[in-house]
Amino acid sequence: MMRSCCLLSCRVKVLKVYGYKGSCGELNQMRHFINNLRFLKVVKVKVHEEQDNYLSLTSDLTKLLSTASSKVQDPIHLILFLHIVLIHLS
Repeated sequence: MMRSCCLLSCRVKVLKVYGYKGSCGELNQMRHFINNLRFLKVVKVKVHEEQDNYLSLTSDLTKLLSTASSKVQDPIHLILFLHIVLIHLS
């Protein structure tokens, strides 16, 4: 017997994720949120500071969102933040 997901009735429009590392578990959680938050319009993801696989993370999330967006009338927008530390040597 399939359980009903409580997210289906949530009116969340913006999902913010901080410290995203792109692990398999995190990607599965993102998939669950994106597929079950019916009113979702924007996903803001701040990538963990020490990630060096930024392009891979971007690709995975973009594919996930494009699949989800194809099922709804209005597309879901992805905003990625990469924390960059600049060091000034004098």
